[in-house]
Amino acid sequence: MKGTFSHEPQTRTGYFGVGPGSVTDEVGKFFGQDVKIFSSTHERSHIMTALGLSHFPAGQPFYCLVWEGNIGSFYLIDEHGQVTHLRHVLSDPGNKYAYLFALADPKFTANKGVLRLQDAGKQMALTGFAQPGSPDQG
Repeated sequence: MKGTFSHEPQTRTGYFGVGPGSVTDEVGKFFGQDVKIFSSTHERSHIMTALGLSHFPAGQPFYCLVWEGNIGSFYLIDEHGQVTHLRHVLSDPGNKYAYLFALADPKFTANKGVLRLQDAGKQMALTGFAQPGSPDQG
């Protein structure tokens, strides 16, 4: 992705997609040397990273939920690593997290139509430290 938002003109495979065209493997040059240039969509990269970091043995089908800035969807990954989009759950889940984080920041200028993309990841990371119980004043 280039630019600020996922809807701007894409580079290589782009942001969205898991089917045909979501992966490219091309010959190119880097500092004058022949190299292979691999590209995978942002959406597919989330899924493959989840697979790579999972405890699932190679060849085992699994389901995956991508819950990030622009994508909230379920997928099936078959025994050959083929990805099938199953169901869209929520548009732009990350934007909702970003707004919650910004509300707690006294330096954030609310209601200006500005979204700080880095806030979503910060909020999701803080959520990982949550503990059950009532909120405190601290």
